Amino acid sequence: MTPYDQCHTKQRELPTREAGLHVDGRTLDHAPTPAGEEVTEVMRRRRAAGTALVLGMALALFATGCGDDADVAANDGAQMADDMTADGGAMTDMDAGHDHEHDAMDLKAWPGDAPAPTMAIDVMAHEGGDVHITLLIDGFTILASGADQTSATEGHVHVSLDGAEAQMYFGTDIDLVGVTPGPHQVVVTLSAPDHTTLAIDDAPLMFAQSFTVPGEVAAADVVIAIDVDADGHVAEVVEASASIGDLVQLTVTSAVDEEIHVHAYDRTLELHAGEPAELQFVADIPGVIDIELEGNGVLVAELSVR
Repeated sequence: MTPYDQCHTKQRELPTREAGLHVDGRTLDHAPTPAGEEVTEVMRRRRAAGTALVLGMALALFATGCGDDADVAANDGAQMADDMTADGGAMTDMDAGHDHEHDAMDLKAWPGDAPAPTMAIDVMAHEGGDVHITLLIDGFTILASGADQTSATEGHVHVSLDGAEAQMYFGTDIDLVGVTPGPHQVVVTLSAPDHTTLAIDDAPLMFAQSFTVPGEVAAADVVIAIDVDADGHVAEVVEASASIGDLVQLTVTSAVDEEIHVHAYDRTLELHAGEPAELQFVADIPGVIDIELEGNGVLVAELSVR
């Protein structure tokens, strides 16, 4: 059974509801600030911890398009669109002529004679949802689309916003539009030209940065608070209920670096020790949804959606 299959077996259907319902018109994929907290007009950290965070956990990122300096149309606010047609921007799989989806992350070892790459992710977020991201990379070269690889330290990047499906880029400047107000997280992964993920000691070369889009933040219908201790466990599994169409918010504090995975919805959230993290999504898939720590497989919450 692949990790993809395992993910989808985590959704257990409830007999009282009909599966496959989808609700439009709700804001997707943004994480609000806590109630009463003023949303700042600039990102929480501009080039904060400018040296990149190399995350040693497997994150199942799916890439759908290729691009250089792309404008990304958001779906209902913050989800990166599958199809992008901006000049030099990300192409769909149909345009690119290949399928970038993988059941599991394929790793390729970073060359042992090359220094480990570093990355600072510089984010400028503006009211209205326009976000400009600049990747400041040392030790890794992004190739132009179609260019031949001459070194094992060359390739492209996959970019994911708030754990949603990733896009592939062949440049260091990325423009997003329509990103919803509130805090967000962008994760950048280094990839070889054959779309495998570059890794050191089996740890994928991933770099994360949080930022905040100013504006009025929608209040969540259901809030799930999770506290991960220094051993990577929780005192008890949180049980929560939601109705179809509810806006669900995860509010997580962790004493260790980890990753939250919402099964069935396939949403992820990177956790850094001592830093609160939030994720929102619309409850539009019925069933009992397991929420786990991806690194150690510990169940932390169960969400019943009816």
